Amino acid sequence: MCGSSLDDCVVTAVGSCRDACDKPQGDGSYSNCRDQPRNTSGKFPSGTSAYSGSITIFLQ
Repeated sequence: MCGSSLDDCVVTAVGSCRDACDKPQGDGSYSNCRDQPRNTSGKFPSGTSAYSGSITIFLQ
């Protein structure tokens, strides 16, 4: 977590996990998150890069 604002966060939020990552795994976690979300056709824009690691945080 980055505190009360994303302004000073070292992580860039590009969208929801549903839009920026592959489909959720069986446990609900996401993998292969990318630096750009899917476009309106449901595909990732050309030149989109997948991050080497992804972390899913489950809020309860």
